[in-house]
Amino acid sequence: MTGSSLLTTNWRPRNETEEDLRHETDAAKAVANKFGYTVTKLSEALYHIDWAISKDGEIRAVGEFKRRNNSMNAYPDLMLSAAKWKSGWDYADMFGVPFILFVEWHEGLFYLKAERSSPVRFSVGGNSRGQNGDFEPLVHLNIANFLKV
Repeated sequence: MTGSSLLTTNWRPRNETEEDLRHETDAAKAVANKFGYTVTKLSEALYHIDWAISKDGEIRAVGEFKRRNNSMNAYPDLMLSAAKWKSGWDYADMFGVPFILFVEWHEGLFYLKAERSSPVRFSVGGNSRGQNGDFEPLVHLNIANFLKV
């Protein structure tokens, strides 16, 4: 197998659009305005998580942002990649700060401050785009535990 074939086999296109980035930027501004923190966009390739949330230059939390194109009442759980869940916890543990998941639904922007004691259900699932990595381990987070920003 040639090097280019290997890269093609493992390559997965980014599904994040300019519109997605605009929504994420708007959410970061809303979080910064509401809570008085600085929200810094991190490189997904390097950190595997969306935000460092800081005050006076000190990281106070790490965050992940998701946007869903439905009502939050459409499903009882939010499904999140277990890899994202692990990355959030890895950085939270490293820095000794909370891991916070932010989700925009039709009803607005909500957040969940992840707790180690929170019950989490795991499954395998994904979508049918046919891309490498579309099916993966997932965590299910109860939507009733999310709070409005």
